[in-house]
Amino acid sequence: MGNSTKTTKVPDLPLKTKIWYGVGYLPDSLLNNAYALLIFIVYDGELRLGAAAIGLVGMIIRLWDAFNDPLIGNFSDHTRTRWGRRRPYVVAGAVTGALCTLLLWNPPTGWSSSSLWWYVLVVAFLYYTAFSLYSVPYFALGLEMSPAQRDRDAVMGWRVAANNIVLCALPFVPMLIFSGVLGANALESLARFSFVLAFLILGLGLLAAWMLPEPLELPVVASKVPGLWDGLKCALRNGPFLQATGIVSLALLALVVWSSMVYYMNLAFVYPVGDLAARKVDATRLMALTGFCGAFAGFGLAPFVGGMAARIGRKPLLYAALVLMVFSLIVSPWLFRPDVPAIQVVFHVLFVAGITFVFVLTAPMVGEVCDLDEIEEGTRREGLFSAFFSLGFKISIAIALFAGGVLVSASGFSFDTQGQSAATLGQLKLSFAALPILCLVGAFLLVRGYPLNAEVIARHRLARQSASA
Repeated sequence: MGNSTKTTKVPDLPLKTKIWYGVGYLPDSLLNNAYALLIFIVYDGELRLGAAAIGLVGMIIRLWDAFNDPLIGNFSDHTRTRWGRRRPYVVAGAVTGALCTLLLWNPPTGWSSSSLWWYVLVVAFLYYTAFSLYSVPYFALGLEMSPAQRDRDAVMGWRVAANNIVLCALPFVPMLIFSGVLGANALESLARFSFVLAFLILGLGLLAAWMLPEPLELPVVASKVPGLWDGLKCALRNGPFLQATGIVSLALLALVVWSSMVYYMNLAFVYPVGDLAARKVDATRLMALTGFCGAFAGFGLAPFVGGMAARIGRKPLLYAALVLMVFSLIVSPWLFRPDVPAIQVVFHVLFVAGITFVFVLTAPMVGEVCDLDEIEEGTRREGLFSAFFSLGFKISIAIALFAGGVLVSASGFSFDTQGQSAATLGQLKLSFAALPILCLVGAFLLVRGYPLNAEVIARHRLARQSASA
Protein backbone atom coordinates (compact mmCIF):
# COMPACT_ATOMS: atom_id res chain seq x y z
CA MET A 1 0.00 0.00 0.00
CA GLY A 2 2.37 2.67 -1.21
CA ASN A 3 4.73 3.86 1.48
CA SER A 4 3.26 1.44 3.97
CA THR A 5 5.05 -1.49 2.33
CA LYS A 6 8.52 0.00 2.22
CA THR A 7 11.12 -1.67 4.40
CA THR A 8 14.33 -0.16 3.00
CA LYS A 9 16.36 2.14 5.20
CA VAL A 10 15.42 5.78 4.73
CA PRO A 11 18.46 8.00 4.02
CA ASP A 12 19.16 10.76 6.53
CA LEU A 13 17.98 14.24 5.64
CA PRO A 14 20.88 16.58 4.77
CA LEU A 15 21.80 19.02 7.52
CA LYS A 16 21.25 21.98 5.18
CA THR A 17 17.65 20.88 4.61
CA LYS A 18 17.02 20.83 8.36
CA ILE A 19 18.61 24.26 8.76
CA TRP A 20 16.61 25.74 5.88
CA TYR A 21 13.46 24.41 7.49
CA GLY A 22 14.44 26.27 10.63
CA VAL A 23 14.99 29.47 8.63
CA GLY A 24 11.52 29.15 7.14
CA TYR A 25 10.02 28.92 10.60
CA LEU A 26 11.31 32.40 11.51
CA PRO A 27 8.37 34.27 9.85
CA ASP A 28 5.94 31.91 11.59
CA SER A 29 7.57 32.69 14.92
CA LEU A 30 7.74 36.44 14.24
CA LEU A 31 4.04 36.62 13.43
CA ASN A 32 2.98 34.63 16.46
CA ASN A 33 5.34 35.93 19.12
CA ALA A 34 5.29 39.61 18.14
CA TYR A 35 1.54 39.67 18.71
CA ALA A 36 1.79 37.91 22.06
CA LEU A 37 4.62 40.16 23.26
CA LEU A 38 3.35 43.56 22.14
CA ILE A 39 -0.44 43.50 22.13
CA PHE A 40 -0.94 44.25 25.84
CA ILE A 41 2.01 46.64 26.02
CA VAL A 42 0.75 48.72 23.07
CA TYR A 43 -3.03 48.54 23.18
CA ASP A 44 -3.37 48.61 26.98
CA GLY A 45 -0.21 50.31 28.24
CA GLU A 46 -0.22 53.06 25.58
CA LEU A 47 -3.79 53.23 24.25
CA ARG A 48 -5.51 52.13 27.50
CA LEU A 49 -7.94 49.78 25.82
CA GLY A 50 -7.99 47.55 28.91
CA ALA A 51 -6.40 44.15 29.57
CA ALA A 52 -9.72 42.29 29.62
CA ALA A 53 -10.83 43.86 26.32
CA ILE A 54 -7.55 42.91 24.66
CA GLY A 55 -7.80 39.41 26.11
CA LEU A 56 -11.27 39.09 24.57
CA VAL A 57 -9.87 40.07 21.15
CA GLY A 58 -7.14 37.49 21.60
CA MET A 59 -9.63 34.76 22.42
CA ILE A 60 -11.92 35.58 19.47
CA ILE A 61 -9.22 35.73 16.82
CA ARG A 62 -7.39 32.70 18.20
CA LEU A 63 -10.59 30.66 18.05
CA TRP A 64 -11.05 31.79 14.45
CA ASP A 65 -7.40 30.95 13.79
CA ALA A 66 -7.90 27.49 15.27
CA PHE A 67 -11.02 26.61 13.27
CA ASN A 68 -9.58 28.12 10.11
CA ASP A 69 -6.54 25.83 10.30
CA PRO A 70 -8.32 22.58 9.27
CA LEU A 71 -9.69 24.28 6.14
CA ILE A 72 -6.21 25.39 5.09
CA GLY A 73 -4.67 22.05 6.03
CA ASN A 74 -7.26 20.14 4.03
CA PHE A 75 -6.86 22.45 1.03
CA SER A 76 -3.09 22.05 1.07
CA ASP A 77 -3.41 18.24 1.29
CA HIS A 78 -5.50 18.30 -1.89
CA THR A 79 -3.42 20.91 -3.74
CA ARG A 80 -1.30 19.83 -6.71
CA THR A 81 0.65 22.57 -8.51
CA ARG A 82 3.96 22.86 -10.37
CA TRP A 83 5.32 24.59 -7.23
CA GLY A 84 4.17 21.81 -4.89
CA ARG A 85 1.21 21.56 -2.57
CA ARG A 86 2.60 23.57 0.37
CA ARG A 87 4.69 26.37 -1.13
CA PRO A 88 1.86 28.45 -2.69
CA TYR A 89 0.30 28.80 0.76
CA VAL A 90 3.64 29.70 2.35
CA VAL A 91 4.15 32.51 -0.19
CA ALA A 92 0.59 33.80 0.27
CA GLY A 93 0.99 33.75 4.04
CA ALA A 94 4.29 35.65 3.95
CA VAL A 95 2.89 38.41 1.71
CA THR A 96 -0.38 38.92 3.58
CA GLY A 97 1.32 38.53 6.96
CA ALA A 98 3.75 41.36 6.16
CA LEU A 99 0.88 43.65 5.11
CA CYS A 100 -1.18 42.87 8.22
CA THR A 101 1.87 43.51 10.41
CA LEU A 102 1.95 47.10 9.17
CA LEU A 103 -1.75 47.53 9.92
CA LEU A 104 -1.60 46.02 13.40
CA TRP A 105 1.38 48.00 14.68
CA ASN A 106 0.30 51.34 13.19
CA PRO A 107 -2.89 51.80 15.24
CA PRO A 108 -5.07 54.88 14.85
CA THR A 109 -4.93 57.43 17.66
CA GLY A 110 -7.76 59.62 18.92
CA TRP A 111 -10.40 56.94 18.37
CA SER A 112 -12.94 56.00 21.02
CA SER A 113 -12.34 52.80 22.97
CA SER A 114 -15.12 50.95 21.16
CA SER A 115 -13.89 52.00 17.71
CA LEU A 116 -10.32 51.07 18.59
CA TRP A 117 -11.50 47.68 19.88
CA TRP A 118 -13.23 46.95 16.56
CA TYR A 119 -10.13 48.09 14.67
CA VAL A 120 -7.81 45.72 16.50
CA LEU A 121 -10.36 42.88 16.22
CA VAL A 122 -10.69 43.21 12.42
CA VAL A 123 -6.96 43.66 11.81
CA ALA A 124 -6.06 40.81 14.16
CA PHE A 125 -8.62 38.63 12.35
CA LEU A 126 -6.82 39.27 9.04
CA TYR A 127 -3.41 38.95 10.73
CA TYR A 128 -4.10 35.46 12.04
CA THR A 129 -5.70 34.33 8.80
CA ALA A 130 -2.39 35.17 7.13
CA PHE A 131 -0.60 33.36 9.94
CA SER A 132 -2.61 30.18 9.29
CA LEU A 133 -1.89 30.37 5.56
CA TYR A 134 1.80 30.23 6.39
CA SER A 135 1.93 28.12 9.53
CA VAL A 136 -0.21 25.06 8.79
CA PRO A 137 1.26 24.07 5.39
CA TYR A 138 4.78 24.78 6.66
CA PHE A 139 4.36 22.53 9.68
CA ALA A 140 2.93 19.79 7.44
CA LEU A 141 5.92 20.13 5.11
CA GLY A 142 8.25 19.41 8.01
CA LEU A 143 6.36 16.25 8.95
CA GLU A 144 6.42 14.77 5.43
CA MET A 145 10.13 15.38 4.75
CA SER A 146 11.03 11.99 6.21
CA PRO A 147 9.23 9.03 7.79
CA ALA A 148 12.17 8.42 10.15
CA GLN A 149 11.67 9.45 13.78
CA ARG A 150 15.29 10.62 14.11
CA ASP A 151 14.83 13.03 11.18
CA ARG A 152 11.47 14.29 12.39
CA ASP A 153 12.92 14.99 15.82
CA ALA A 154 15.88 16.77 14.22
CA VAL A 155 13.70 18.87 11.88
CA MET A 156 11.48 19.93 14.76
CA GLY A 157 14.58 20.64 16.83
CA TRP A 158 15.74 23.18 14.25
CA ARG A 159 12.19 24.55 14.13
CA VAL A 160 12.23 25.19 17.87
CA ALA A 161 15.79 26.57 17.65
CA ALA A 162 14.55 29.11 15.10
CA ASN A 163 11.68 30.00 17.40
CA ASN A 164 14.17 30.66 20.18
CA ILE A 165 16.25 32.90 17.92
CA VAL A 166 13.15 35.06 17.55
CA LEU A 167 12.52 34.87 21.29
CA CYS A 168 16.10 36.02 21.91
CA ALA A 169 15.57 39.14 19.80
CA LEU A 170 11.94 40.14 20.39
CA PRO A 171 12.26 40.98 24.12
CA PHE A 172 14.49 43.89 23.13
CA VAL A 173 11.71 45.41 21.02
CA PRO A 174 9.70 46.95 23.90
CA MET A 175 12.93 48.34 25.35
CA LEU A 176 13.79 49.85 21.96
CA ILE A 177 10.30 51.30 21.59
CA PHE A 178 10.37 53.03 24.96
CA SER A 179 13.98 54.21 24.67
CA GLY A 180 13.11 56.99 22.20
CA VAL A 181 15.74 55.89 19.67
CA LEU A 182 13.23 55.27 16.88
CA GLY A 183 10.76 58.07 17.54
CA ALA A 184 9.45 60.74 19.84
CA ASN A 185 7.08 58.33 21.61
CA ALA A 186 6.35 54.62 21.88
CA LEU A 187 3.69 54.53 19.15
CA GLU A 188 5.89 56.37 16.65
CA SER A 189 8.80 54.06 17.44
CA LEU A 190 6.59 50.99 17.01
CA ALA A 191 5.28 52.26 13.66
CA ARG A 192 8.81 52.58 12.31
CA PHE A 193 9.88 49.22 13.69
CA SER A 194 6.85 47.56 12.07
CA PHE A 195 8.43 48.08 8.64
CA VAL A 196 11.51 46.12 9.75
CA LEU A 197 9.29 43.36 11.08
CA ALA A 198 7.22 43.21 7.88
CA PHE A 199 10.37 43.08 5.75
CA LEU A 200 11.73 40.12 7.75
CA ILE A 201 8.44 38.21 7.53
CA LEU A 202 8.19 38.74 3.78
CA GLY A 203 11.85 38.21 2.91
CA LEU A 204 12.48 35.13 5.05
CA GLY A 205 9.17 33.54 4.02
CA LEU A 206 9.86 33.93 0.30
CA LEU A 207 13.45 32.75 0.74
CA ALA A 208 12.35 29.58 2.50
CA ALA A 209 9.70 28.87 -0.14
CA TRP A 210 12.40 29.19 -2.81
CA MET A 211 15.21 27.27 -1.12
CA LEU A 212 13.41 24.44 0.66
CA PRO A 213 12.25 21.70 -1.72
CA GLU A 214 9.13 19.70 -1.08
CA PRO A 215 9.50 15.89 -0.91
CA LEU A 216 10.45 14.43 -4.27
CA GLU A 217 7.96 11.60 -3.87
CA LEU A 218 4.32 12.63 -3.53
CA PRO A 219 2.57 11.10 -0.52
CA VAL A 220 0.21 8.20 -1.04
CA VAL A 221 -3.32 9.26 -2.00
CA ALA A 222 -6.17 6.80 -1.67
CA SER A 223 -8.63 6.30 -4.52
CA LYS A 224 -11.14 8.34 -2.53
CA VAL A 225 -9.42 11.11 -0.59
CA PRO A 226 -11.14 11.69 2.78
CA GLY A 227 -12.59 15.15 3.13
CA LEU A 228 -12.53 17.65 5.97
CA TRP A 229 -15.45 16.15 7.88
CA ASP A 230 -14.04 12.62 7.61
CA GLY A 231 -10.69 13.97 8.76
CA LEU A 232 -12.28 15.63 11.79
CA LYS A 233 -14.02 12.41 12.77
CA CYS A 234 -10.77 10.51 12.32
CA ALA A 235 -8.88 13.00 14.50
CA LEU A 236 -11.51 12.95 17.25
CA ARG A 237 -11.45 9.18 17.55
CA ASN A 238 -7.66 8.95 17.41
CA GLY A 239 -6.60 8.62 21.03
CA PRO A 240 -2.83 9.14 20.55
CA PHE A 241 -3.49 12.25 18.47
CA LEU A 242 -5.75 13.75 21.12
CA GLN A 243 -3.16 12.99 23.80
CA ALA A 244 -0.32 14.62 21.83
CA THR A 245 -2.50 17.65 21.14
CA GLY A 246 -3.48 17.87 24.79
CA ILE A 247 0.12 17.77 26.01
CA VAL A 248 1.27 20.71 23.92
CA SER A 249 -2.01 22.59 24.40
CA LEU A 250 -1.79 22.50 28.19
CA ALA A 251 1.89 23.41 28.16
CA LEU A 252 1.16 26.36 25.88
CA LEU A 253 -1.72 27.49 28.05
CA ALA A 254 0.69 27.63 30.99
CA LEU A 255 3.25 29.53 28.91
CA VAL A 256 0.86 32.15 27.52
CA VAL A 257 -0.82 32.88 30.87
CA TRP A 258 2.45 33.78 32.57
CA SER A 259 3.95 35.52 29.54
CA SER A 260 0.90 37.79 29.24
CA MET A 261 1.29 38.75 32.91
CA VAL A 262 5.08 39.32 33.15
CA TYR A 263 4.88 43.00 32.19
CA TYR A 264 2.30 43.66 34.91
CA MET A 265 4.24 41.59 37.46
CA ASN A 266 7.36 43.67 36.88
CA LEU A 267 5.48 46.95 37.24
CA ALA A 268 3.72 45.72 40.38
CA PHE A 269 6.60 44.04 42.21
CA VAL A 270 9.95 45.13 40.78
CA TYR A 271 9.21 48.76 39.83
CA PRO A 272 6.15 49.63 41.94
CA VAL A 273 6.68 53.38 42.43
CA GLY A 274 8.04 56.37 40.55
CA ASP A 275 7.42 58.03 37.20
CA LEU A 276 5.29 55.71 35.04
CA ALA A 277 7.29 56.33 31.86
CA ALA A 278 10.55 55.51 33.65
CA ARG A 279 9.01 52.40 35.19
CA LYS A 280 7.93 51.18 31.77
CA VAL A 281 11.47 51.64 30.44
CA ASP A 282 12.90 49.73 33.40
CA ALA A 283 10.32 46.95 33.10
CA THR A 284 10.94 46.45 29.38
CA ARG A 285 14.71 46.44 29.89
CA LEU A 286 14.33 43.71 32.47
CA MET A 287 12.04 41.78 30.13
CA ALA A 288 14.68 42.07 27.42
CA LEU A 289 17.32 40.58 29.71
CA THR A 290 15.20 37.75 31.07
CA GLY A 291 13.58 36.96 27.75
CA PHE A 292 16.93 36.81 25.97
CA CYS A 293 18.48 34.54 28.59
CA GLY A 294 15.54 32.15 28.55
CA ALA A 295 15.36 32.01 24.76
CA PHE A 296 19.12 31.59 24.46
CA ALA A 297 18.93 28.58 26.75
CA GLY A 298 16.16 27.14 24.58
CA PHE A 299 18.14 27.85 21.41
CA GLY A 300 21.15 25.99 22.76
CA LEU A 301 19.09 22.98 23.79
CA ALA A 302 16.72 22.55 20.83
CA PRO A 303 19.04 20.98 18.22
CA PHE A 304 20.14 18.30 20.70
CA VAL A 305 16.75 17.22 22.04
CA GLY A 306 16.21 14.69 19.24
CA GLY A 307 19.51 12.96 19.96
CA MET A 308 18.75 12.87 23.67
CA ALA A 309 15.35 11.34 22.96
CA ALA A 310 16.96 8.62 20.83
CA ARG A 311 19.21 7.63 23.77
CA ILE A 312 16.98 8.22 26.78
CA GLY A 313 13.47 7.98 25.37
CA ARG A 314 10.81 10.59 24.73
CA LYS A 315 8.68 10.03 27.83
CA PRO A 316 11.44 10.40 30.45
CA LEU A 317 12.51 13.67 28.84
CA LEU A 318 8.93 14.97 28.79
CA TYR A 319 8.46 14.04 32.45
CA ALA A 320 11.65 15.87 33.40
CA ALA A 321 10.69 18.93 31.32
CA LEU A 322 7.25 19.24 32.89
CA VAL A 323 8.61 18.80 36.42
CA LEU A 324 11.20 21.50 35.71
CA MET A 325 8.49 23.90 34.51
CA VAL A 326 6.33 23.26 37.59
CA PHE A 327 9.31 23.89 39.87
CA SER A 328 10.09 27.17 38.10
CA LEU A 329 6.49 28.33 38.61
CA ILE A 330 6.48 27.36 42.28
CA VAL A 331 9.53 29.54 43.00
CA SER A 332 8.58 32.34 40.57
CA PRO A 333 6.60 34.56 43.00
CA TRP A 334 9.76 35.04 45.05
CA LEU A 335 11.89 35.98 42.03
CA PHE A 336 10.15 39.29 41.25
CA ARG A 337 12.31 41.31 43.63
CA PRO A 338 13.07 45.05 43.50
CA ASP A 339 16.41 44.57 45.29
CA VAL A 340 17.70 41.96 42.80
CA PRO A 341 15.68 42.36 39.57
CA ALA A 342 17.96 40.15 37.47
CA ILE A 343 17.29 37.07 39.65
CA GLN A 344 14.12 36.71 37.60
CA VAL A 345 16.37 35.21 34.90
CA VAL A 346 16.35 31.94 36.86
CA PHE A 347 12.62 31.48 36.31
CA HIS A 348 12.80 32.26 32.59
CA VAL A 349 15.73 29.93 31.92
CA LEU A 350 14.15 26.99 33.77
CA PHE A 351 10.71 27.42 32.22
CA VAL A 352 11.91 27.97 28.65
CA ALA A 353 14.30 25.02 28.90
CA GLY A 354 11.34 22.84 29.84
CA ILE A 355 9.00 24.17 27.17
CA THR A 356 11.72 23.66 24.54
CA PHE A 357 11.73 19.93 25.24
CA VAL A 358 7.93 19.84 25.09
CA PHE A 359 7.80 21.66 21.74
CA VAL A 360 10.47 19.50 20.12
CA LEU A 361 9.14 16.16 21.36
CA THR A 362 5.41 16.63 20.81
CA ALA A 363 5.52 17.80 17.18
CA PRO A 364 6.93 14.47 15.85
CA MET A 365 4.06 12.69 17.59
CA VAL A 366 1.83 14.07 14.84
CA GLY A 367 4.10 12.35 12.32
CA GLU A 368 3.56 9.06 14.14
CA VAL A 369 -0.20 9.63 14.00
CA CYS A 370 0.10 10.22 10.24
CA ASP A 371 2.05 6.97 9.90
CA LEU A 372 -0.69 5.09 11.71
CA ASP A 373 -3.35 6.84 9.62
CA GLU A 374 -1.57 5.77 6.42
CA ILE A 375 -1.40 2.17 7.60
CA GLU A 376 -5.09 2.09 8.46
CA GLU A 377 -6.57 4.39 5.79
CA GLY A 378 -4.08 4.19 2.92
CA THR A 379 -3.45 7.93 2.59
CA ARG A 380 -1.26 10.61 4.14
CA ARG A 381 -2.88 13.73 5.56
CA GLU A 382 -0.10 15.72 7.23
CA GLY A 383 -1.84 18.98 6.42
CA LEU A 384 -5.12 17.95 8.03
CA PHE A 385 -3.57 16.46 11.16
CA SER A 386 -1.20 19.41 11.47
CA ALA A 387 -4.22 21.70 11.30
CA PHE A 388 -6.17 19.85 13.96
CA PHE A 389 -3.03 19.75 16.11
CA SER A 390 -2.80 23.53 15.69
CA LEU A 391 -6.52 23.85 16.41
CA GLY A 392 -6.05 22.29 19.83
CA PHE A 393 -3.17 24.41 21.02
CA LYS A 394 -4.55 27.60 19.45
CA ILE A 395 -7.78 27.14 21.39
CA SER A 396 -5.61 26.89 24.50
CA ILE A 397 -3.78 30.09 23.52
CA ALA A 398 -7.13 31.82 22.99
CA ILE A 399 -8.26 30.78 26.45
CA ALA A 400 -4.90 31.78 27.94
CA LEU A 401 -4.91 35.26 26.39
CA PHE A 402 -8.40 35.88 27.68
CA ALA A 403 -7.58 34.40 31.08
CA GLY A 404 -4.41 36.47 31.42
CA GLY A 405 -6.27 39.69 30.66
CA VAL A 406 -9.13 38.83 32.99
CA LEU A 407 -6.79 37.84 35.83
CA VAL A 408 -4.89 41.14 35.56
CA SER A 409 -8.12 43.17 35.48
CA ALA A 410 -9.66 41.18 38.34
CA SER A 411 -6.60 41.78 40.50
CA GLY A 412 -7.29 45.52 40.47
CA PHE A 413 -3.96 46.42 38.88
CA SER A 414 -3.75 50.06 37.72
CA PHE A 415 -1.01 51.76 35.71
CA ASP A 416 -1.69 55.03 37.55
CA THR A 417 -1.37 53.62 41.07
CA GLN A 418 1.84 54.24 43.02
CA GLY A 419 2.26 50.86 44.66
CA GLN A 420 -0.47 48.28 44.23
CA SER A 421 -2.57 47.16 47.21
CA ALA A 422 -1.68 44.02 49.18
CA ALA A 423 -4.76 42.28 47.82
CA THR A 424 -3.74 43.09 44.24
CA LEU A 425 -0.21 41.84 44.80
CA GLY A 426 -1.42 38.61 46.38
CA GLN A 427 -3.86 37.91 43.57
CA LEU A 428 -1.22 38.60 40.92
CA LYS A 429 1.18 36.14 42.54
CA LEU A 430 -1.45 33.43 42.83
CA SER A 431 -2.75 33.92 39.28
CA PHE A 432 0.75 33.92 37.82
CA ALA A 433 1.58 30.45 39.16
CA ALA A 434 -1.55 28.48 40.08
CA LEU A 435 -3.33 28.06 36.72
CA PRO A 436 -0.13 27.23 34.78
CA ILE A 437 0.81 24.58 37.37
CA LEU A 438 -2.58 22.89 37.05
CA CYS A 439 -2.17 22.81 33.26
CA LEU A 440 1.27 21.19 33.52
CA VAL A 441 0.00 18.52 35.89
CA GLY A 442 -2.64 17.65 33.28
CA ALA A 443 0.04 17.46 30.58
CA PHE A 444 2.08 15.11 32.78
CA LEU A 445 -0.87 12.71 33.06
CA LEU A 446 -1.38 12.74 29.27
CA VAL A 447 2.29 11.89 28.68
CA ARG A 448 1.87 8.81 30.87
CA GLY A 449 -0.89 7.50 28.63
CA TYR A 450 0.65 8.23 25.21
CA PRO A 451 1.12 4.82 23.49
CA LEU A 452 2.99 5.39 20.20
CA ASN A 453 6.66 5.13 19.25
CA ALA A 454 8.68 3.80 16.32
CA GLU A 455 8.41 0.19 17.52
CA VAL A 456 4.63 0.35 17.91
CA ILE A 457 4.27 1.84 14.41
CA ALA A 458 6.47 -0.92 12.99
CA ARG A 459 4.27 -3.59 14.61
CA HIS A 460 1.11 -2.01 13.17
CA ARG A 461 2.72 -1.88 9.72
CA LEU A 462 3.81 -5.52 9.91
CA ALA A 463 0.36 -6.63 11.09
CA ARG A 464 -1.34 -4.81 8.18
CA GLN A 465 1.14 -6.31 5.68
CA SER A 466 0.52 -9.79 7.09
CA ALA A 467 -3.25 -9.31 6.89
CA SER A 468 -3.09 -8.19 3.25
CA ALA A 469 -0.61 -10.90 2.16
